[in-house]
Amino acid sequence: MSVTAVLPIVATVLYVGGRVRDRIQRRNREKRTREEAKYYHSDVSLTESSEDASDDETYRGRLPPLLPTAPQVPLYTPLQYPPRNYGPSNQGFGQETYNYEGWYNMAHPRSRRYSEDVNPRQRYAPSSYDGPSHSNGSTTRDVLKAIQPRDSSSTISRSDHLQDVPLYPYSQLQGVHTIRLIELHPAKNQNDDLHCSFYQADLVDNNRIPLSYEALSYAWGKPDLPNVMWCDDTPSFRRGSRSPSERRDLWHLRITDSLYAALRAYRSTTKEIVFWVDAICINQADSREKMHQVKQMKRIYQEATRVQVWLGDEGQGGGQTLQWLQELGQWRQQFYPFTTMKMGRDVHQTMAEAMQPSLPTLQHFLTRSWFRRRWVIQEVTTSRAAILSCGPYHCDWDDFAEAIKFIYDVDSRITLFRGTVLGVLQGLRLMDLMKSCPELTQGFGLLDSMNLFHAADTARAQDRILALLSFAENAESYVDFGQDYYTQSPEAFYTKFARNALERTQTLDILHLAGTFRPLDSASWVPDWRSSPRYKPFLNIRKYSAGIGGPQDSLTPPTPIIFSSGTNRLVIEGFIFDTIADCSDSISKMPSFDDICSMIPQYRAVARYVVDDDEDARTKLATTLIADQAHSERFPWLPTPRETEERSSQARLKQMLEIGFVQLCRTAASSGVISPALTSPTLPSHSPGADAPRTNEYAQRYAALVSVTMSGRCLFRTVSGHIGIGPEDLRNGDRIVVFVGARTPFVIRPGRGREGFEVVGDCYVHGIMEGEALGRDEWDQFVIA
Repeated sequence: MSVTAVLPIVATVLYVGGRVRDRIQRRNREKRTREEAKYYHSDVSLTESSEDASDDETYRGRLPPLLPTAPQVPLYTPLQYPPRNYGPSNQGFGQETYNYEGWYNMAHPRSRRYSEDVNPRQRYAPSSYDGPSHSNGSTTRDVLKAIQPRDSSSTISRSDHLQDVPLYPYSQLQGVHTIRLIELHPAKNQNDDLHCSFYQADLVDNNRIPLSYEALSYAWGKPDLPNVMWCDDTPSFRRGSRSPSERRDLWHLRITDSLYAALRAYRSTTKEIVFWVDAICINQADSREKMHQVKQMKRIYQEATRVQVWLGDEGQGGGQTLQWLQELGQWRQQFYPFTTMKMGRDVHQTMAEAMQPSLPTLQHFLTRSWFRRRWVIQEVTTSRAAILSCGPYHCDWDDFAEAIKFIYDVDSRITLFRGTVLGVLQGLRLMDLMKSCPELTQGFGLLDSMNLFHAADTARAQDRILALLSFAENAESYVDFGQDYYTQSPEAFYTKFARNALERTQTLDILHLAGTFRPLDSASWVPDWRSSPRYKPFLNIRKYSAGIGGPQDSLTPPTPIIFSSGTNRLVIEGFIFDTIADCSDSISKMPSFDDICSMIPQYRAVARYVVDDDEDARTKLATTLIADQAHSERFPWLPTPRETEERSSQARLKQMLEIGFVQLCRTAASSGVISPALTSPTLPSHSPGADAPRTNEYAQRYAALVSVTMSGRCLFRTVSGHIGIGPEDLRNGDRIVVFVGARTPFVIRPGRGREGFEVVGDCYVHGIMEGEALGRDEWDQFVIA
């Protein structure tokens, strides 16, 4: 057999072998992620810890070399951006405000993917990355200098006759599923101008024009357009043998510094590269086209071969930080698989101390604009593969995500970060879970994403919704794509969105968020997505069915959700359950253990829990302060576990929480906050730390769950003696109402000088959360203004 006959067989075997290997690697990573999701099922771990595990059995390998000392920058450097075009808000990740002001864009698609036949180890090796060439002996500093965007004066000076070259005339997109792509021409010298060719392709029918492209994900940066990009409409498959210099029609486009730097960094020296770039592939002057492309965003990302994430230049250790994260992620997968993660407290402390010199550099890196943008969420989660680039350094998303999970795991035990950076870590973890294990987020919807990703910011108020539409099962239920929402005020757009969510889905889910994101000047049932969340809503808590019916109740279908004719007044059926008679003060945001202990006397007074031997009163108060463990479920949209598992888990957690509550009261007593008369009930003999309540494990865990649940809320008692928790701005005389079809009761109050009621927020009322208050034959109608 000749060599020429053998070569195809060898190539086929290598290709198939590589595909099999990659599939096995992906399957193993998905398995680890699923196991991790089970382990992190709750926001506050209430299961038995394994801190007594042997370090020799669980800790293997050594951390990658530490990052160099960070540049001399404060840990929480305020970022200077001009004010946005809407009202004041606190939209930073966590407790601090980091506002991003991008070029007022419409859509920000960024996509993904590696060919599955590429060796992951070679994805960003110099030999396989067809980007800035180092073959001419230039140093990394030379390359970085070469790809820096020029200022407008230097750019214009290279084009003596720019005034004679017209602006690129966008042609109308032909077809329902058509997108516009650019073919980026190669350049031997990185200082050469950018040249590209536009052409249209169809996302569904790609028989005529092959649909193979990469998508660029980047932060738009400042709205200035100082750089010039030359373009035409003759890509290589139309140009044939003619060189780009032989084209007759030549136009120009002005682009931002960040896009200019990114395209020069990704430009090849030998071949054309096809990109989808939102800023130039969408005609930003055509509002109808922008909405048309927003509707296709999810499909655009899914069809891209991969997403190239441009984090910016290497400045202030960014490139080395990305390389370190890559090595940390690879180390975690090799030496520290999740199935053996049983690190003791001393191991976490050791790792935290080892990482301490790297923290300022890492923190500064994670405050880059890309990590705070809302558009990037769908750009990554819907992609096949993603590559992060910082200057000449590159990192696969899988390695990056593993490193982030490791850092977050250490931080959850030994505090390393707070505020903005901690919020970034939490968002990146959730993004990776949605990307790598979509089955775990199958029930995840648009309103869930609006709630969980509330801190991710956009340049325009309308984009706070439009950037997350890919998470809607039916986006048309929420947004009419034929309208130009950018010509409307944010208030008008938010009102239309909320009305569609109520009328077209016939659910009251958005009312939970109306109380969380309190409206400023609009109707009380319309969330203001620009405002900071006041508390964590009871959205999609499956164990709640206050207005749906209990096991023995059968409800006739409720009256459809309607609006008063010609008005924005919502009409819902329900009944007033009770009236609030007393309520506690609100607790500080993210309260500490001592903050919670200081509130115990007031909680006991409101609940009238005065006799410590009253087991029923103790159980009611302990359960109410954590809303029956509602927020212990990190993924409430997932299917309910099997009944036997649920019963076993609930029984175990109930015992732990009761012990934790008693220990919390003892801690308050030992601190002199309340009378040290709490000598009963007797704690179980196996309760750890009975003589040291402040360090008691159950007390710490219970307090952590109270912190999540009660932040922004207060405890109340009704006229009939029921207790519950609701928004912090409750007043005596507010009504507790049960709406037909709602999972939780709501707090309402008479409108100010107008007909109807205002929604204050959702609430938990002990004893009626499973439909116990239902069974009425007649319902009242409530007008919500």
